Formats: sequence, structure tokens, C-alpha cells
Amino acid sequence: MSSWKIGDVAVAKFHGYPLWPVKIIGEVKQASGPTKFTVFCYGSHDFQTVSTQSLHDVKLKRTEALQKTTNEAKLAFYEMDNDPEIYQPYLENYRAKRKGTVSNSTEQPGHLSKNHPSNSSPDIGNQSSDLNMRLTQTQQELEAVKANLRDEISRKVSDRIKNQLPHSAESIISDVYDSLMVEYSPKFDFIEKQLKSLKKSFMILEESVKKIESRLDDIEQEDRLDSLIFSGVKQAPGADVKSCINNIISDKMGVQVYVSELTKVYRFTLPANPTRPDMIAPVLAQFSSKDVARKVFAAKSKLAKSGIFVSES
Repeated sequence: MSSWKIGDVAVAKFHGYPLWPVKIIGEVKQASGPTKFTVFCYGSHDFQTVSTQSLHDVKLKRTEALQKTTNEAKLAFYEMDNDPEIYQPYLENYRAKRKGTVSNSTEQPGHLSKNHPSNSSPDIGNQSSDLNMRLTQTQQELEAVKANLRDEISRKVSDRIKNQLPHSAESIISDVYDSLMVEYSPKFDFIEKQLKSLKKSFMILEESVKKIESRLDDIEQEDRLDSLIFSGVKQAPGADVKSCINNIISDKMGVQVYVSELTKVYRFTLPANPTRPDMIAPVLAQFSSKDVARKVFAAKSKLAKSGIFVSES
């Protein structure tokens, strides 16, 4: 028998990801095998299925988890400590979606959310755009809820004033308003928590996008190091541009480059220019390594009187 029960807070280990704070919200029905639970993941706000072997005591694993984790997981621990009941609306939505397939006492494993690290989409830019759109939409919806609540308060204020006309109007309005604000305060607090949670999620994703964009820039810069641009290369009708470049490198520059080392060659397309119909489009040559490209570039001076020029891409 498992010592874990519904309502417990634990630290779960998902394959390939750091220790993550979760709340057990249901036990999975199965005929045999180790006990499995459906858990709510703080921070990512999705639901996962884990076995008892993957669950650990928060007190025993907290220090280790916070030392060997990501900023996203740290925010998840922060949320668990400061807003442990944030799972409630997500759980209601989760159960509503699965109505008719889940019993009152147990939960079946749910559909994995795109926000959870174990199901992150490779198109991080689209995720950022989608989350930003959902954040804006949700903010508008929550503001609409606030407006509706204020209207409802105003109506109730009016009704209660009518029932207390013998008293001072100013005193009536003050008393009624105060009582209604106390009544509706939990609803406003819930709305504010949802907005804070959405903003946290967006900030995390936005930071991930910045890191990936920076890495893509580095990769693109590295790719340029193994390419050269040849200008002034004339090509006879029907001739192969790759053969032209290979002949220039070997015959005019005196550099031995194997066919396999010249990986890609293509001529740029220039826009039509009636005043310069004789303009020759440059050719980009990509080599198998930076060393080969450097060797060819070092011999560019041998083309000084040929009308052909070599530059780095």
C-alpha cells in the first residue's frame, strides 16, 4: 500500500527534468502494478500521471531540488509555498473536461498541457505568441468579470437602500458598500491571483525565447564562417556554377579542394536593372569546414587581375 494520499504535496521526478513540486489530486484506476496518482504541477499548471516511486517528500528533497533546478522549477516551488490553493480552478476545469469518464473518488491521467516542460513544443516562438494572446484574452475576461461584479454590487446597494429608507442615506450607502465588499472580496482575490499566475508564466516563456533567439544568432554566425562570396564570376550558357567555382579555386587560386569539401554553391538573384543589364550576380560557396574556407580565402590575392573578388559572407 502507498503512504501517499489525495491532497498531499510532494516533489515528483519526471524523466529528463528537474524535481518538480506537485499536489496529488487523484488515484489512477488500474488492475495491477504499482499505485499511480494524477498530480497537479505547480508553475506549469497542468496534470501528470506518476507512480509512487517518482514521488518524494518535500522536506527531504527541497534543498536538493532548489540546488539542481531551473528558474521555472524555482518559480513552481515559490508558487507552492505562497499560493498552494492555486490548483483549485484548474482542477475544476480539468474535471469538467473529463466529466463522464472519471469517478468521484479517483482521477484518470489527463491530457498533458503544452505548458509543461515534458511536452514543450519545439516552436517556442509560437508558444510565446499563443500565451501572450491567451494572457490578453484572459485579462479582458477577468476585467469583464470585475465589471459585472461591480454592477451586481451597485444593484444590491440600490435594493438594500430601498429597504432602509428610514436611515440616513450616507450611512446606508457606506454600510451596504462595506458589507458587499467583504462578501465579494474572495472573488476579487481569486481574479488577482489568476492574473499574477498568467504573468509569471509569460515571463518564464519570454525569458526562454530570448535564450533560444540568442543561441540561434550564434549558430547563424558560426555557419557564415565556412562560406565565401565570389563576385565577378562569369558563367557560360549551360555551364555548372559549382564547376566554375571549383575551377577558379584550383586553376586560378592554386588551392586543392576536393569535390566533397565544396558542399553548396549557388548564385544570388539580382533585381532587374535596365541601366546595368551586364551586372553579374555574386556566387555563395559553402565549404565542409571553416579551415577549408580560410585556406581558399588566404589565396584571394591570386585573383587580383582576373576581375574576380572573394569576400567573407
